[in-house]
Amino acid sequence: MKKIKNLIFIFETFLTKYDFERYGFNFYKSQGLEIKILNISPITRINYFNGEREKSHYVKDFQKNCFSLEDLKTEITKYKNTFTASIIHVDNLEYYYETNKILKRNNILTIYHSFGGQPLDKKNFIEIFSLLFFDFLGAIKKIKEISKLMKLKLIKKEEPDIFFYVGSKFKPSKKIKSVSLPSFEYDKINLLSSKKSKNIISDEFALYIDVPYRHTDQYEISKRFPKEIPCSYDEYYGNLNKFFKNFEKISKLKVCISSHPRANYKKNPYETYKLYENKTFELSTDSKCKVILLHSSLAINYPVLLHKPVIFLTQSKFTYSNKKKIINLSRFFEKKPIEMDQDNFDEVIYKNQLKINTNIYNSYKNKFISEKNFKNTSYEIIYNTLINSNDN
Repeated sequence: MKKIKNLIFIFETFLTKYDFERYGFNFYKSQGLEIKILNISPITRINYFNGEREKSHYVKDFQKNCFSLEDLKTEITKYKNTFTASIIHVDNLEYYYETNKILKRNNILTIYHSFGGQPLDKKNFIEIFSLLFFDFLGAIKKIKEISKLMKLKLIKKEEPDIFFYVGSKFKPSKKIKSVSLPSFEYDKINLLSSKKSKNIISDEFALYIDVPYRHTDQYEISKRFPKEIPCSYDEYYGNLNKFFKNFEKISKLKVCISSHPRANYKKNPYETYKLYENKTFELSTDSKCKVILLHSSLAINYPVLLHKPVIFLTQSKFTYSNKKKIINLSRFFEKKPIEMDQDNFDEVIYKNQLKINTNIYNSYKNKFISEKNFKNTSYEIIYNTLINSNDN
């Protein structure tokens, strides 16, 4: 048996402590694998790279930044014919294909890991027409981009050797080797927690899953269709804080906030509400947590697995794409998002929002979290698959 000795991860982001746990780096090391982490964001997302490179909350010591395809080739060539596998996390399709091609030329096993997704509703005719009317030039640009992507898919056809997916919704239809995985949230709740977490907060509370201001808008907004203008910092946090005050009066619950892993707050923007860093799992599983407030985070997997009620939040100043994600997600659960700046949240709406449809929760779990019950973590399954795939 020729065992995989090295595992290369290729990202187009910096990594946080949360990412190190989610991707199971320590587990792979414990199995004797050498881990190499390459960051190609200087190639694919230069504005992101320049804007984030000096921030202190990332774990950068283990990442090698590649500033060109030549840099990437140089790093990958070091592992040519050395029983190496690579997991690719690159959204830019053109560079995904280029990366895949470089790896295969060096006889490296290529892996695509789709670690989670959410419902996405197709636009109807009326919505498409209104978007064309609103941003005609943007529509022309978008059509050209789509045509380019379709051409890439037809010409390149660089498929991974193994496709790992989470949830039945993302099982590939193509005839390639595919392996089902549980989501990281499933790992945490069912497989990684050997003992029950202690309650962090003494009183019953509602948990808000934080999304930092312009988290998804800051570097990619110029590529959006239709053209978008983000709300101001004060509008973003002002409406949240105002809503939280009203929510506490109506629900009689304290609002606690789980800080996003990439937040890097220097000052708490939530006024009197306490921020808990890297505690989403602990707070979600806390028996005192009675409801979870969110926008469209993958952290919704926690309340779904725990069968806790969720309330979706939006506001009129959110961008089109952000609103669309929230609406798509809430529609799956047959709920209407709360417009935080409309001052229409009352006790009747609150009680209605607390209702849970078990069939919908089970359906969401199957499609987006885990299509079956698992006995091993996602990275244990990946490791075992790699060992078996290289059995000669």
